[in-house]
Amino acid sequence: MRIEQPKDYREVEDLTQEGQLPQFCQSCGMPLIKNEDCGTNADGSINFDYCQYCYKEGKFLQNCTMEEMIEHCAQFIDEVNKQMPKPMTKEEYKQMMQGFFPMLKRWSSESHQSLLKDDRVATE
Repeated sequence: MRIEQPKDYREVEDLTQEGQLPQFCQSCGMPLIKNEDCGTNADGSINFDYCQYCYKEGKFLQNCTMEEMIEHCAQFIDEVNKQMPKPMTKEEYKQMMQGFFPMLKRWSSESHQSLLKDDRVATE
């Protein structure tokens, strides 16, 4: 389920409504609950598809493969476990991400190929 983008994002603090699941970053899977969690487009507007850690000013902040992103995200297992009813091991978390990430926009085969061609990764 996708959250509709608000017309004026500055008036919206919480991107979810009661009983609604959060949107997830389409690169790392982080929940996007507040505007501050979201990345930014080239024009400075909020990008509701990606988090602030993955996407800034219209560009990805990391040039990595899906597998490298999974390894990167796995280091945050302690933070993830704070939100889980039953803690996961790092290996269980990596296995879960391996099943989930291919469904994310950045890593779906069609999107991933076009992003590689576009070279829309920040080179800082």
